[in-house]
Amino acid sequence: MQDPESDYVFVQTSTRGFTKVSKERYSLISGMILSILEQKSPLTIIELIEEMGEQVKNFNGNLPWYILRIKADLEARKIIRCRTGIGPVRTQFIQKCKISKYRSF
Repeated sequence: MQDPESDYVFVQTSTRGFTKVSKERYSLISGMILSILEQKSPLTIIELIEEMGEQVKNFNGNLPWYILRIKADLEARKIIRCRTGIGPVRTQFIQKCKISKYRSF
């Protein structure tokens, strides 16, 4: 009998600890985030959400919620990095790290 927890990835979030996300959704969204950042980097979170919204039409769920949670997890794993711009408007820029120890699930 398969352990039901093995179908999920525990995603580290910045403020609430961990959240469960299915491996299928994690793989889909994390792969798309990394693919988009390889093509267009750096991006703001708004640009990333808009770009993914254009590519994923039939997503069953709250896509921005998943993007934010998985982005935070990828940042915690040091696969991507986020930096805040300097100026009156504090904009966060996301880019892929040069060297990553990305582990597939």
